[in-house]
Amino acid sequence: TRDWSSDVCSSDLAPSGRRPEQAPRRHHHLREPALRSLGREVGVGGGPGHLMSRPTVVVVGLGPGGDEYVTDHTRRLVADHPHRFLRTSVHPSAHLVPDAITFDQVYESADTFDSVYSQIAETLVAAAVEHGRILYAVPGSPLVLERTVAALRADQRVECEVHPAMSFLDI
Repeated sequence: TRDWSSDVCSSDLAPSGRRPEQAPRRHHHLREPALRSLGREVGVGGGPGHLMSRPTVVVVGLGPGGDEYVTDHTRRLVADHPHRFLRTSVHPSAHLVPDAITFDQVYESADTFDSVYSQIAETLVAAAVEHGRILYAVPGSPLVLERTVAALRADQRVECEVHPAMSFLDI
C-alpha cells in the first residue's frame, strides 16, 4: 500500500521549492482514494479541488416501546440535528423527537404501501439535499422491516448513516 502522508502538492511548497513544516497540505485530499470511497465528491460546490460530502440522512431507531428502550446515543443524535423527520407519531417514544415532521398523512392518503415508502424516501432525499444533513427516526430498529431505510441505503443521491437500536424481536 502507498503512504499518502508523504505526498506533497506543488501548492504546498514555499517559493524556495521546499515544504515548510507549518504549511497546510492543500489539495492533498485529491489523491486519497480512501476519501472518495467514503462517498465524497471532488469539485462540487466550492470550485476545483473542493471536497464536499453528499447529503446525509442519519437514521435512528426508537426501540420497541417506551423511553427506556431509546439509547443515550440516539437521544444525542436527535438533539444534534435540527432537521428531524419521524416515520410515525404513533409510537410510545415519538415525543423524544420534538419538532419533527411526521409521515402519518402519507399513510392515510397513499393507495399502497409501496407508494407510502416511495413518497417518504423521496421527501427525505429532497430534505437532505436542501439541508445537507437530516435525522430520520423510525419505530424499533432501522434495520428490521424498514423498507424506507432500505430504499435510502440504496439511493446514490444520499449517504445513509444507520445507528442501531433494539427491535421488537429483541424483547
